[in-house]
Amino acid sequence: MSMTTDLKQPAADAAWQDDVRAGVRHVRDLAPLPLSPAERAAAQEAAAAHKVRVPKPYLELIDWNDPDDPIRAQVIPSPDELVAVEGELDDPIGDHAFSPVPRLTHRHADRVLLFPTYQCAVYCRFCFRKESLTSIGRGYTREALEPALAYIAGHKEIREVILTGGDPLSLPDKALAEIRAREAIPHLRLLRIHTRVPVALPSRITPGLVEALQGRLMVSVVTHFNHPRELTNAAEEACRTMRRAGFVLLNQSVLLR
Repeated sequence: MSMTTDLKQPAADAAWQDDVRAGVRHVRDLAPLPLSPAERAAAQEAAAAHKVRVPKPYLELIDWNDPDDPIRAQVIPSPDELVAVEGELDDPIGDHAFSPVPRLTHRHADRVLLFPTYQCAVYCRFCFRKESLTSIGRGYTREALEPALAYIAGHKEIREVILTGGDPLSLPDKALAEIRAREAIPHLRLLRIHTRVPVALPSRITPGLVEALQGRLMVSVVTHFNHPRELTNAAEEACRTMRRAGFVLLNQSVLLR
């Protein structure tokens, strides 16, 4: 399933769909950006190796007069991405060794990582799952996720399901509701979601999305705010919307200096 399909929503959600379409969705969309010739050539090479997508709201945060702008550094392809250092791994946190079935990692006894999609609303240049995200055709389908869901149902020690990816909130409401419906598995207690959507595409946090995630399980959302400028009015309102729905909000960030 393509990202285009993953992001298809009813007409009521036109605002965030417009934000996606008006941003950078392909390497060719870098053309009008104010990059130097050297930067442009390097960005083209890096973007050819790893996906690029930046929604309009996040793109508008970049100070193009600052070559070291921290927002720019997170999303505009850089030649540094192509430099491999000694000891660098495609799977730096060892997901593969703890993956008994596709799209699931079971490293700790009482919780699992579930990967409903390997596609994102924004592609961060620092992502440690970049190699997985580069694969084609790794969007959401019920069939692709079924072995992982069957595994969860069969292991009563699992209490928490952690949705990651990819970005689970890049999925349509219907897909999120289908996943949440598995809360009927009696031994589950917690649903955790890791996402950059409230940061980069806050218009995606709609009443329909919130409703799709509400149910028996306690929901916690781990956002990825890395810089104070990311805390826009729209991002704050997206977080308030989730908080009003009863979701626990946490944040994790990259190592900052």
